[in-house]
Amino acid sequence: MTRPFFLETDMPEPKLTGVAPILPVKDLRRALDFYQSVMGFDEGWVAGEPPRIASVCRDAVELMLREEPATSQASIYISVSGVDGYFALVSRAGAKVSYAIADREYGMRDF
Repeated sequence: MTRPFFLETDMPEPKLTGVAPILPVKDLRRALDFYQSVMGFDEGWVAGEPPRIASVCRDAVELMLREEPATSQASIYISVSGVDGYFALVSRAGAKVSYAIADREYGMRDF
C-alpha cells in the first residue's frame, strides 16, 4: 500500500491523543457547578466576557461546555474504571440518574 504524501517524511506517525466534546448548556455557571460539585470534575478554563465556553477535567477526560440560548441534546459515553464506585459517588452527590447501574446486553456495565 502506498503511503499518503504527507507521511512520506521521517516524522513520526501522528497519533490521536484525546477528544473533548463540546456540550451545549443553557446556563454555563450552573453547568460548571454541577460538573464540579456532583460529578467530581475540576474547572479547566473559562473564556469570554461574559463567559460563554469553559472546560471541566477529571483524570484524562476533558469536556467543553458552551452556553447556547436554545440547547440541543447531546450524548457522550465516558469509560470509567471502578464504575460502581463512581456511580455511588455521583449518586450521593445528587446526580439524577436516568438508568440504574447494570450489566447491559451490549457487554458494558453502565448507568
